[in-house]
Amino acid sequence: MDIHCLFHQNQLDYDGTQLRELFARTMGCPAGDSAIVFRGACHVDVAHLVDSADALAQQPIHSDDMLHVIMEFFSVDLLATVYLQRLFMVCVLEELLGRGVPALRRGDDIFVDHRKFSVSIATASRVSTLIHVGMNISSRNTPLPTVALGDLAIEPWEFARHVLDRFSREVRSCWEARCKVWGVS
Repeated sequence: MDIHCLFHQNQLDYDGTQLRELFARTMGCPAGDSAIVFRGACHVDVAHLVDSADALAQQPIHSDDMLHVIMEFFSVDLLATVYLQRLFMVCVLEELLGRGVPALRRGDDIFVDHRKFSVSIATASRVSTLIHVGMNISSRNTPLPTVALGDLAIEPWEFARHVLDRFSREVRSCWEARCKVWGVS
């Protein structure tokens, strides 16, 4: 199982409408399982929230500057996609820990010193499953206490490449583990 990765270098703000089937494909990524990385502000109004808990609590998402990753998978169901989302967040956590950042993961969220580092959601479209992960580059004007890559002196694009390389290796390793075993009767 290979994941096509596209690093979109132009500024692109995220408002929730990008979390849709074939978004990466429309941005130039080859067909198939994919991850598109881009940088931009994040403002998701309640009407575009996918997380029902956030929508019911009337909690929009906002950040002046985030590193966004949207992943799309065509051969797994939503539960497996949630597992992939959690695996991705473990890769983010490991990358931060490897840089000496005292981070911890709670579910699909990463925190540093009790401040939120990321947002994340998994959902399904008509033809695929999708994950959005947003990691703060700036902690200015966020609606709750946050920490950002800028606060940690981490360059966003290089960080994203390391995390996606780590995640791709994990996914490939899982696929190889699945394909190397004999069945039991």
